[in-house]
Amino acid sequence: VSGPRYQSTGVPLLNVSTLSRTDDLYGSITGTFVATLCRVDTSDAPPDTGNCLDMAGEFETRLQFDGF
Repeated sequence: VSGPRYQSTGVPLLNVSTLSRTDDLYGSITGTFVATLCRVDTSDAPPDTGNCLDMAGEFETRLQFDGF
């Protein structure tokens, strides 16, 4: 998809805190993330390093183990 958006730059960090199965196919995952996102005008444009956002958060969601 082309168009303006924010894109990760540098090396984003993902820390998985827990990973568990509830049955043969599904489970849950929790963790945290840290990244710097910079605005880009199109998918092939260089990031605008003057328009960046530091982002951090945590997540908890279901996970499908199909293919592991």
